[in-house]
Amino acid sequence: MARSAFRGDGKRVLTAGFDGTARIWDAESGKEIAVLRGHTPGPVQSAGFSGDGKRVATASYDTTARIWDAESGKAIATLKGHAASVFSVAFSGDGRRVVTASFDHTARIWDITWATLVRGDVLRDRVCAEKLIGAAQEFTDGELEDPILSGIDKDDPIARNPCLRRGPLSLVYWTRLPGQLWRSTLRLGVKRP
Repeated sequence: MARSAFRGDGKRVLTAGFDGTARIWDAESGKEIAVLRGHTPGPVQSAGFSGDGKRVATASYDTTARIWDAESGKAIATLKGHAASVFSVAFSGDGRRVVTASFDHTARIWDITWATLVRGDVLRDRVCAEKLIGAAQEFTDGELEDPILSGIDKDDPIARNPCLRRGPLSLVYWTRLPGQLWRSTLRLGVKRP
């Protein structure tokens, strides 16, 4: 198990902790660069950099592995599927796949290309193309827990369904506008007459 690892260029060190975090350090100064938080309490059992040093993978006692942005320390994706603690994780040479090994007596290979390369409108369009028409287009509560979807308001049925185009020419845009203005007014502390 890799509880610590150097980045390929030797300038960063990654450590996996028993406190449920992993940390990235400057190898020369010893200064902490980022704390990777998101696993539930319990040890992060393994951690490693991708070959290009841009991503970090962690394996945890909480049965998940996670992919992180090595610069910002933000979670990119959570890999769920093992039935027991994940004790090892490693990137493929090209950084497109991750292999995990678990105490459930399985190893899994994950294609993480979509999580690490696809962002913004491209991501929305890809997700929307794979969703069904109608209510199934809305992200479920479980899907909204994925860090890649962070920032979506779970209580807003429109935000939960980014697949529908709702520009100024749509009826939905104009029917929602009064509610949005009301919420903005409350946030700004403006009193209604």
